[in-house]
Amino acid sequence: MTSIISSQAQYTDLVFKEIRLDHVEVVSTEFHDCVFFHSSFVESVFRSCKFIACTFRECDLSLAKVPGSRFTSSRFEGCKVMGVNWSEADWPKSGLANPIGFLECAISHSTFIGLSLRDIKISGCLAVDVDFRESDLSQADFGGTDLEQSLFGNTDLSAADLSRARNYHIDPSQNIVRQAKFSLPEAMSLLHSMDIVLVDEVRTALSVGVYSCVPFCQWSPNEYPDCAHKTMAWHPPGDGPGARSGANCLRRA
Repeated sequence: MTSIISSQAQYTDLVFKEIRLDHVEVVSTEFHDCVFFHSSFVESVFRSCKFIACTFRECDLSLAKVPGSRFTSSRFEGCKVMGVNWSEADWPKSGLANPIGFLECAISHSTFIGLSLRDIKISGCLAVDVDFRESDLSQADFGGTDLEQSLFGNTDLSAADLSRARNYHIDPSQNIVRQAKFSLPEAMSLLHSMDIVLVDEVRTALSVGVYSCVPFCQWSPNEYPDCAHKTMAWHPPGDGPGARSGANCLRRA
C-alpha cells in the first residue's frame, strides 16, 4: 500500500509499504496494529503521535524526532534508527514493560537517558555511542549487540542479559549489575574501572609447557602391584619423556 500519512488521523490494521515521508511533520496521528515496510522517514517529525502494537520492517528513521509521541508494544526489525532522541517521547510513568524493541537494527548515536525500559530487547544491533545513562534496563536483552562507546551511568542493569553483547564498557561501581549475565572474554572489561593489577601467572607457566598434577600411577594395582598410589607430582601430558605412564611410578613399596 502506498499512502500519504496525514496529521490528526487514525490508522488501524494497515500496511504502509515503500512510502517516503522524509523531512515531513506528522502531528497527533494514531497508528494501531500497523506495519511499515521498506519505508523512509529520514529527519521526519512525529509529534504527539501514538504507535500501538506497530511493526517497522527495513525502514529508515534516521534522525527522526518523536517529541511527545508514545510507543506501546511496538518493534523495529532490520531498521536504521540512528540519532534518535527517545527521551523526547512520551513514556508511561509506571515503566510499562516492552514498550519498544529492536532486532538487527542500527541505533547508533541515539539517546535513552532516564527512561524506564524494563525487559527491552535490543538484539543483534549496532548500538555505537548510545546513551543509556540513568535508565532502567533491568532484565533487558542485549544479545549479539555491539555497544562500543555506549554510555552507562547510574543505569539499572539488574538481571539484564549481556552474555552475548560485545565492546561494552560498564563500571560496576557506577551501575546496578545485580544478577546481570556476562560472559568471557568480554566480561574482563568490567575490571577496567577497578584500581587493581592483574598478574597472569598461568600464562607464564604455559609458556614452558602444559603440565597437570596427577598421581605417579593412575593404573590399578593389578598392573603395577608395587605402586603406592599415594604420591602426587607434576607431569607433562603425552607419550614423551616424563609423560603420564606406568614408567613414572617413582614411589614403590
